[in-house]
Amino acid sequence: MKFHWREVSSYDPEICGVGIYAKNSLSYLQPYTAEIGRIDVAAIDSSRGEFRRQFPVDIIIDKNSPKSWMMATRKMLNLAHEKDEPTVIRLQHEYALAGVDHDKDDNMVPMLKEIRRSQNREQKVISVVNLHTVLRNPSDFKKRILQQIAENADGMVLQSERGLNILTSDLYGIPPEKLVHIDHGVRVNGSYDPNEVKKEIGVEGMLISINPGLISPGKGIEFDLEAYGGCLEEHVLPDSRQRRSLLKIVAGQPHPKWVKENPEEARAYTELIINTLNKSHLKYKKVHSWDELSREDKEMNDVILLEANLSERLFENIFKITDIVTTAYRNKDQMSSGPGSEAAGASVAWMSTKFDHAIELIYSNHLEEEVPKGLLGGNKDSRGILVDLEGKYQDIPSVSQLKQGYEKLLFDRDVRLSMGINLTREKGIPMAWESTTKTLMNYVQGILHTKFGQRSDSPEIVSENSNQ
Repeated sequence: MKFHWREVSSYDPEICGVGIYAKNSLSYLQPYTAEIGRIDVAAIDSSRGEFRRQFPVDIIIDKNSPKSWMMATRKMLNLAHEKDEPTVIRLQHEYALAGVDHDKDDNMVPMLKEIRRSQNREQKVISVVNLHTVLRNPSDFKKRILQQIAENADGMVLQSERGLNILTSDLYGIPPEKLVHIDHGVRVNGSYDPNEVKKEIGVEGMLISINPGLISPGKGIEFDLEAYGGCLEEHVLPDSRQRRSLLKIVAGQPHPKWVKENPEEARAYTELIINTLNKSHLKYKKVHSWDELSREDKEMNDVILLEANLSERLFENIFKITDIVTTAYRNKDQMSSGPGSEAAGASVAWMSTKFDHAIELIYSNHLEEEVPKGLLGGNKDSRGILVDLEGKYQDIPSVSQLKQGYEKLLFDRDVRLSMGINLTREKGIPMAWESTTKTLMNYVQGILHTKFGQRSDSPEIVSENSNQ
């Protein structure tokens, strides 16, 4: 069945993980020209920036304005009504993205209710919601939000089997037939030689570990740096040849909205990272572009602070030279991780705190299976390394376990390589964007068939270079 696609999400140039996910997903939907007529974007934005238009951004939503959300809903439905074919409206849901602030308001729920009412007027439109966070211990308000989404949406997609299990448990009580698990999507990179790429950009013979993504306190960067510094101080002599061959890159800039809304907090966190580097006796250099670095800079510093906007191309290129990726996230309920997914596609060794997505990729996806405490993995048969989140009142990455993980990753080449290969073979390849997009297409076609009849059983890619 031919249909049109409407995306409701943060979007380029808004810098956030959800927006990057939406853009990548749409790129892989674009070739399905036999089924998708148009792809349009309603961009959730609070700054009204200029949008780069790989796909038409014809609606801009002020995330903090209920009126803006309702006006956008009506415009989307009017545009859908003008078309002969059905329209699929996919919403990317994250509490902060939907305007939720301290248990007040969720602007996506009224949008979904209005879409549902339009179906009663025989309008050919369906809604699918991608959930990026599912809380194990939600407030009554946030629990009710997801229950209302389930009541009004035609389908809900989760990128984690553990998240699906939580929603179908007695806590939320959402019917399993309303939910589907479709993985995040992974670029499986096997067509390049990392050593050749390292040679091209001046890090030949170096062991590169990275901590990538937007910088914020929830990323736990200061704990990761403390562990890295402790490992080097204990095992590697200063100014030695071995020390000069090890380089850590903290790649990314502070979240722009965080800086704008909480400038003092952002400044204090930046100072905390610098203080951690100094306390850990790590030499560092801060730059805004990789081109600012000489070979001597890379060898004489332990850490490079690459404070730059990680465009999709830069993000992908950094992973081509990466041997180790670390995510010391402090949110146990996080259901997706761009760096973790990228590691799964690039055969890179991954060390992470125990949050949902990391547990699922590195350890197990069974919610009922209790994850043991202590460091997990770190051998030739594992898919990575998991470390605890500690603390009575707040989740703090275990520095001692991160340090223990670095001792394995930096000094045991066979284990490091085996973990990266295992991760890609067992998780990355099945999660390739091509596979997850086909699964999404089949899921959407099933909903359309149930609503309106007639289904194309096998999505067909007609042209990989078509223009919408």
